[in-house]
Amino acid sequence: MNSLPILDAIGITLWHSLWQGAAIALLLAIALATLLRRSSPALRQTAAWVALLLATGTAIVTFHRESAQITSVTSITRATPSSFDTEAKIPGQSQSITSSRRWNPAKFDEWRHWLGIGWIAGFFFMSVRTATGFLKLHRLRRRSQTVQHIELQRWFAQLRARLGIRESIQLRVSPEIDSPLMTGFLWPMVLIPAKFLNGTPPAYVKAFLAHELAHFRRWDYVSNLVQTGIETVFFFHPAVRWISKVIRDEREHACDDTAAGRTIGRLEYARALAWLEEGRQSPSLCLAANGGNTLRRIQRLLSDSPRPPRQQGWVGDRTLLPWILTSL
Repeated sequence: MNSLPILDAIGITLWHSLWQGAAIALLLAIALATLLRRSSPALRQTAAWVALLLATGTAIVTFHRESAQITSVTSITRATPSSFDTEAKIPGQSQSITSSRRWNPAKFDEWRHWLGIGWIAGFFFMSVRTATGFLKLHRLRRRSQTVQHIELQRWFAQLRARLGIRESIQLRVSPEIDSPLMTGFLWPMVLIPAKFLNGTPPAYVKAFLAHELAHFRRWDYVSNLVQTGIETVFFFHPAVRWISKVIRDEREHACDDTAAGRTIGRLEYARALAWLEEGRQSPSLCLAANGGNTLRRIQRLLSDSPRPPRQQGWVGDRTLLPWILTSL
């Protein structure tokens, strides 16, 4: 099958990226379980970022190398179109060698060609999905309303000063969300659900606002955009997606520590997270206070170790949540 060189290069890169990413993820897992077992969330997140960028970098190098090699081979083949036929007519030459030379291009060109086409289709789908998320987030920002609660605005200003944030950040309310979220960097905005204006304990509100402001102070929105782009490229790669999940989890742990330390303490903040978990629908492109595995975040807050407990499945989360709400 005749194919474009770039499709062949993409296919080979995808194939190599599977074992490359798996090896990098394995090294990260070992580091997190040993050397970084009791390290801070920020350091663990940094290690995961190094792994994610390393996986991305190796894929880029592989693509560049394979693209150059395939282009070179294609040029030589076009310049000498009858070379293989000439060799096939040489008396005494092994038939197996001649057959292998004819078989290799036909066999491998085909699967790497279709791998390249499949990746382009998947990348297009994921890009549309990401763009849809951006549009949804933009719509949330546009439909939000200015917070008229003077006391809430005062709390927000105090928390900004306490965290050393000098930039102007809007505080707005949206009836379309059920947990606070941070969005934007050039024009940052913290959106809070309408239910926060009625019936929510003030201490919980302050803690959640501190959590979102911690995201801004750490430049998490910018890093989240980069991470989303990498996830879009490696949509097919379970190891890379696991590394990305580690980054998201440790990001939430770091902001949890800031929120708990600057406001109501770890125990009360764990109660606040359990209360917030009753409803959880947030756009993936924003940074919400109930992001990540909430049960693990609560367990970590109630333990003395900075390392998160062993991961539970989603069934465990839903099953144990009522117990947490009643026992805290």
